[in-house]
Amino acid sequence: MPSGLNRTFSIATPTPPLKRIDLRTTPEIKKLTVRAASSEGVSSSAFLIACAQDRAQQMLAERETLTFSPRDWPAFFTAMDNLDQPPIAQSCNRK
Repeated sequence: MPSGLNRTFSIATPTPPLKRIDLRTTPEIKKLTVRAASSEGVSSSAFLIACAQDRAQQMLAERETLTFSPRDWPAFFTAMDNLDQPPIAQSCNRK
């Protein structure tokens, strides 16, 4: 390539189609979120999506993660080992 000529090639990667979320809110909440987005230097949409995504990930992580103390692990493993057995309450109610 002759000196002084630089060529840049970019490969376009497909982006998934975006989906719309419609929201209704009070004027006060809209003013608050617009102000917060502006302070972050992003659009209201980008701000709301980022906040919603962060909260959704946090909430799901809290609900989908089990945390046991060392004292609770044996009971958990015992319960997992006995999944094929009916719970005591169900076996006592059989006629």
